[in-house]
Amino acid sequence: MQTINYELHELEPMMLARWDLPPTSKGDDAQFMNTISAEAARVRKALTQEVFSFNDERHLERYIQYHQQALIRLLDSASSQMSKPSANTQTNDLNKFFYNTLEDLLDFVERHFAKYFDQDAKAPEAYIAIARHDAQQHLLTLTDQFALLKADPALADIALYALRKLISLPTTREITYRKIMYVKELQKELFHIIDSAQPDQPIDSSLLQSMYYLNYNSMRCFSWHAKYLASQLAGAHTHEERVEVLSLLLKNVNQSQVKPGIAYHPKSLPLKAQLAAYVAEEMEYEERIFQLGNFPKPTTDAATLPYTLKLELSVAQISFLVRILIETNIIVNKNVNETLRFFARYTTSKRSGSITFGSLRVKYYENEVGTKESVKNLLSSMVKFIDKG
Repeated sequence: MQTINYELHELEPMMLARWDLPPTSKGDDAQFMNTISAEAARVRKALTQEVFSFNDERHLERYIQYHQQALIRLLDSASSQMSKPSANTQTNDLNKFFYNTLEDLLDFVERHFAKYFDQDAKAPEAYIAIARHDAQQHLLTLTDQFALLKADPALADIALYALRKLISLPTTREITYRKIMYVKELQKELFHIIDSAQPDQPIDSSLLQSMYYLNYNSMRCFSWHAKYLASQLAGAHTHEERVEVLSLLLKNVNQSQVKPGIAYHPKSLPLKAQLAAYVAEEMEYEERIFQLGNFPKPTTDAATLPYTLKLELSVAQISFLVRILIETNIIVNKNVNETLRFFARYTTSKRSGSITFGSLRVKYYENEVGTKESVKNLLSSMVKFIDKG
């Protein structure tokens, strides 16, 4: 097993030993600071060179995170030293120098080895304190601006919840780099919305898009969408109107942009996927209720049964083919819902047999790579058949 060198073996004991010593002369301190700076430079060089000695990325990741954790531990110790009351300016200056040196080293590790930097590691206490202070200041500003722009209070409350959570978390709870970075990204996005707002134009749509973009997959956000959908459906009195409401929301969700590699809860299902699945279930339910209300009377007369086309395709492939025919104006019917309802009534799938309008409608706005490739291959084989003739 490949051993991992500890590059802080000189720097750490020098700092820890000096914290326990009384102040010395300014000349001695200046010389000591030069020694510390030189050792920090050696550590940066060693980290860079050592990277090339590892045989696999797993050991390299362990190496980087090992030093990341050590630097965070030392930073917390330095922060604790700085918080101790001291009337000696010389001691305060030295402690600040220690802290800044360690912070520069950690920043170096984060910048140069970002791929292996553990975003789920506990952030240094001073780093957390700065993030809390910034969030507190920004929370006040954002709250006032959202009120002036007449944002939906419930929606604005959800958008600002991550800031309030960071501020109110007890000091005993570990706060990770990832959580702080998410709050920073959210703050930046919310201020961008405010700066881009037009007079007398609601910003609710922009707030919603920011939640999709930053994958704000909190339970509060999901619950707001469920209540919002219920309120929209309450104003739809017919089956067609309800399907239109659901279809529009599904279209907006599926077409929304998502920033890669970011999430409020990294281990939970993305907000976009949660909402798409929820709306799809609502559409399936709506279609079942509609079919039950229009279910034909049983008959044994085969002549009265509708003739159906049996397709060797999945529901997703059928739906994508229909979309191609509509988008390329081969099918010129303007009502997409009725066209999909026609295919649901008169075609069957190789996998699921009978097809519901809801399943076709859900797949119509999805852009799955696998479905695109399979349909592309299908069309290519048809072209080859034509070329043979």
